Amino acid sequence: VLGTFDLVFVGDLLLHLRDPLEALCRVRDVASDQAVIVDRFDPDISGTGRRLLRYEGGWRGMEWWAPSLEVLRQWVVDAGFDEPTITGAYRVRASDQPGAGWHRAVMHTRVA
Repeated sequence: VLGTFDLVFVGDLLLHLRDPLEALCRVRDVASDQAVIVDRFDPDISGTGRRLLRYEGGWRGMEWWAPSLEVLRQWVVDAGFDEPTITGAYRVRASDQPGAGWHRAVMHTRVA
């Protein structure tokens, strides 16, 4: 272990991991105060009040998961952080596919 850090930034990582919750738990192990987490969410399954998740099977491509915003927030809480505050959301457009793109949420949280 390298030690602990006052601020930990996680950007566009969770969607590429087979076990994103385990990764967030490891991040929590080295965070002494706060974290900023920016990752993918699927707006089509968000906002329903339900925790929905689309599994994409990372062995075929680079992405394993497309969580709803509710799932993304719950992963953060389950890893041992406080309830995150969503401070922004944006869409990354695919330059080669008009109308295509991926949504990202920006979350700030503290160690619980």
